[in-house]
Amino acid sequence: FDRNSDITRSFRSGQNFTAFPLASQVKKAPDAPGSLKILDLVKTNEASYAVSDISKANKPESARQPFTIAVSTEGRLPGRTIDNPDGTTKAQESSENFAAVVFGDSDFVTDGWIIQGINRDLVLNAMSYLAKEADLISIRPKKAEGTQLTMTATTRVIVVIAGLLLPLILLITSGVVWFRRRGA
Repeated sequence: FDRNSDITRSFRSGQNFTAFPLASQVKKAPDAPGSLKILDLVKTNEASYAVSDISKANKPESARQPFTIAVSTEGRLPGRTIDNPDGTTKAQESSENFAAVVFGDSDFVTDGWIIQGINRDLVLNAMSYLAKEADLISIRPKKAEGTQLTMTATTRVIVVIAGLLLPLILLITSGVVWFRRRGA
């Protein structure tokens, strides 16, 4: 994870992981404008390799190496070009800043994959970053799992008496009292 990005700064490499089922490598375009700030957010480990045909997944075509599978970019894009009267053209810079986050996989946010590792935190941090809500960027707490109540035989008897028999006795007693008073 990139330590310089607001999106991934709170993640710790080696302790947190993401799961991208069939990710594609994301590369910076060679002709990308220099005014753009592009950060590699998520990289695979050194044991990764790329294949162009999924049927050859067990026979790597390239050497094992890390690949970038998520990037963020921000800056100003070149605007439209203006033709000058002297025949030259000049590109104007866009007046507004933009930000984009590109992932090499879309399946990692589906039902089965969103709960793997910190996929959910990565996506929510990216959305918070794009919405300029920096205070929402964090690692969210895990949901509390249910706890199991272990009872001894004596405890179970007490629970049955207090929870079932005692209310039943009170219901029967109140029914008898009501029936006697109604008849009086």
